Amino acid sequence: MTTTTNNNNNNNNNNSNNSNTPFVCFLKGSKITCLDDETGEEHDVAIENITLGTFVKTYLHGYIPVSIIGTKVIYNPGNDSRTKDRLYRCSSDKYPELTEDLIITGCHSVLVDQFTEEQRAKTLEDTMDIFITDDKYRLMCFLDPRSEPYVNEGTFTIYHITLEHTDSLMNYGIYANGLLVESCSKRSMEEKSYMKLTAAISI
Repeated sequence: MTTTTNNNNNNNNNNSNNSNTPFVCFLKGSKITCLDDETGEEHDVAIENITLGTFVKTYLHGYIPVSIIGTKVIYNPGNDSRTKDRLYRCSSDKYPELTEDLIITGCHSVLVDQFTEEQRAKTLEDTMDIFITDDKYRLMCFLDPRSEPYVNEGTFTIYHITLEHTDSLMNYGIYANGLLVESCSKRSMEEKSYMKLTAAISI
C-alpha cells in the first residue's frame, strides 16, 4: 500500500516557497537513470513518471528502489539573482556529462571531487558543515559558477526522490540527465522538505 501526506511542518502552504527551508528538487521533465525491470537495461525516466519501487541507478551502490516521492509547486522569479530558493539551469556546454540541460533548485547539490576555497567557505557560511555523499562533495547549485539562474518566471512543479536505506540520514549519488547529483535522505524528505509525499507503508 501507499500513503500520501502533506509535509507542512509549520502549517505553511505546501505550494509556496518557504524561506526557512530551502528546497532540493528537480524540475518536472528531468530524466533519472533507472533499471528497466522487464529488459534489465538502463533507461532514463522522467522524474514525474517515477513510481514507488522504481530501481534507480546509484553512483556506487547499484540499483536501489524508490521509497518516497515528493512533489511541490514553487514560484521562480524572472531575474538573474543567485539566491537559493529558485531554479538553476545546468547546461551541457558547462557540464559535459549532461545529455541535455538540467533544471534543478539552488540547494540541490551536484556531486564533485573537490571544492575551490571559495566554494568551501561559502558552503560553510551557508550550512556550517561540509557534506559528502559516498566519496563526493555536495556542491549546491547556487554556489556552482557553471550553473545559471533559470529566468523563466512563473510557478513550476518540482520533484525529489528518496531511495531505500537502512540509515534515514543517508542519501545516494544518482544520475539526472547524465549528471551525478544527490538523492534525498528519508529524514530530510519527511522532516524538512515541505513537500507532498507519497510513500510505501507496511500492512
